Amino acid sequence: MMKRIWKCSNCSTINTKVSVRCKKCKLERCDEQQARTAVSNDTFKKAIYSDRVAPASVKRKLKKITDSVPSSYIGKRERAVMIARSSALSVAAEMELKDAYFSESTCRASSSEVKLYELLMAESQISPWPLHETSITRFASILKVCKYRGANCYLTAISSTNKLMSHQLDFKAAYAMRMARIACDRDLGDDFSVDPITLSQLRDVGKLTSSRFRLLVGRLAVIGIYYCLRPRELLNLRGLCQCHSTSCSCSAAVRLRCGELQITLYGDKTHQKNEKIVRSLVCCCGGSTAKWPIPICPVCAFKAIISSSSVRSPKTFWLSQGKLKKPLKYQGFHDELVLMMASLGRVTKVNGRCLYGGQSLRRSGAQALAASGWCLALIRLWGRWAPDSQVVNRYVRNAALLAKDVDAARSIFTVSGAADGVDTTRI
Repeated sequence: MMKRIWKCSNCSTINTKVSVRCKKCKLERCDEQQARTAVSNDTFKKAIYSDRVAPASVKRKLKKITDSVPSSYIGKRERAVMIARSSALSVAAEMELKDAYFSESTCRASSSEVKLYELLMAESQISPWPLHETSITRFASILKVCKYRGANCYLTAISSTNKLMSHQLDFKAAYAMRMARIACDRDLGDDFSVDPITLSQLRDVGKLTSSRFRLLVGRLAVIGIYYCLRPRELLNLRGLCQCHSTSCSCSAAVRLRCGELQITLYGDKTHQKNEKIVRSLVCCCGGSTAKWPIPICPVCAFKAIISSSSVRSPKTFWLSQGKLKKPLKYQGFHDELVLMMASLGRVTKVNGRCLYGGQSLRRSGAQALAASGWCLALIRLWGRWAPDSQVVNRYVRNAALLAKDVDAARSIFTVSGAADGVDTTRI
């Protein structure tokens, strides 16, 4: 087996990996070792929380204090004083605050991007922190030649982490960062996004197949289109509320009452963690598509999933129940969507890029809303896009050309209630 080697940055001598110092100039090999150690840590989150750590026991004590029922002798003011008086409880409270700095998906994405940066710097034998001209240029050049379309997101992640670690960019590093952002945006070609999967296509798929798995994926796709759900949101919907009380406070993600399907999400990409988001739709077909293999109605599609499900316990119910009564994985869901489009004679790949995916459902939903006359602000609100998101503009660019689907689109999105205080019942 070939031994791993490293090159001394001072005299260019080749040394074995086990060597701590260069055999010629005796320079310590510490930069690479520190970089490799950093890769194993979650640097982004560590930079947010600094070195202060709250033990689990202290967190439980804080929760017990804050969740206690206010009484005449311990109200909010008294509890606030108790927390301020204890340094351990104050640290735990700070940790709770910093948990709400970023949404969970943002932390996960930034952590992944920072880990890639640290890994590449370790392999290049360059110290990753603080950021400097050499590390920025090396990282951006690798992203550029490897054609990372989201290179600027990686640069933003490492820049934010650098600031959280209390480091400042000098003039050369700031200039290198600015020029790297410009260079990474050039020569990438047109923006690429997946094609929509329409309701009419799903209806045709239902006519061509009797596979239970394909029917499940098709019915899930119908619900995903109507609610503009991200694929992981759709696959992770768990819990079925079967009570008919309007004051039910259970944590079920799916409720069906009087022909109204209500889906509850707890935080997403553009909302803070654990923020409750509710979307409701009523039956749009009057039951006329209920007997179809893949009904193009959210309520009827949901009922079809329930009738074919083998899970009878409401608490353990997964809307995307696959084999062994577990939720489907994204890869299997995506692959089946591609096969469904291929069965209709559609081209599914161009130059190695897949034309269909989980985001096809959100694009189809946005186009149907635009064809129904919804303004961009309401589309962003319903689909939970950021208020200034430019993705929606690209999704609905050709919505007005979908003439044959306009009439159908006017009847599908009959919203039974207001969404986040905005009346969306008028189309």
